[in-house]
Amino acid sequence: MLAEPPFYKIIIKDRIQIIDDYHDRCPLLDLRKKIMRARVYCNRGAQMIMMHSMFESISISVIIVNSIFLAMDDPLRDPSETPEFMTVADDIFQYLYTIEMVVKIVSLGFIVNTGSYLRDAWNILDFVIIASGYMGMFLQGSGVNLSALRSFRVIRPLRTISSVQGLRVIVSALINAIPLLRDSLLVLMFFFLVFAIAGC
Repeated sequence: MLAEPPFYKIIIKDRIQIIDDYHDRCPLLDLRKKIMRARVYCNRGAQMIMMHSMFESISISVIIVNSIFLAMDDPLRDPSETPEFMTVADDIFQYLYTIEMVVKIVSLGFIVNTGSYLRDAWNILDFVIIASGYMGMFLQGSGVNLSALRSFRVIRPLRTISSVQGLRVIVSALINAIPLLRDSLLVLMFFFLVFAIAGC
């Protein structure tokens, strides 16, 4: 008895079959079919990478090492006085985050598809962090004050939340519980205000 092929191979075969059976009267049909086949294989390869257990482990490891480097950096130091190894390490982390983002975009789609990359609030946070890093790299040496863009590096450890499913569930539950805690927070703020006035 022959073993059944993996599920993703069945999906690829079905999508390739649809492309092979497709015909129209527009020019360059063969070239367009080749591009569509390449897109199917790229999409499926990116999904296999993203769903692999090592992908999440590597992402978390990069975030942890980046957090250590951020803790070593002095925020009050002038950017021109930053050690060379810190600058190189920052660029390496930026490229690693970019590779992760590209894999997710190729796998999920950018914004149009349902469940695409920018349809998730956590991925929007990742995108803003990565985009701010590139803005800082491109504007470096142009005389623009980059202190605001450099401060975005501090929120890079928050990417751990988007990488670990358990943390996402906990943070989402806390955010959803805020409206229920509104009255308690108001009472606490009132007591803090009273004691603050008394302490003056």
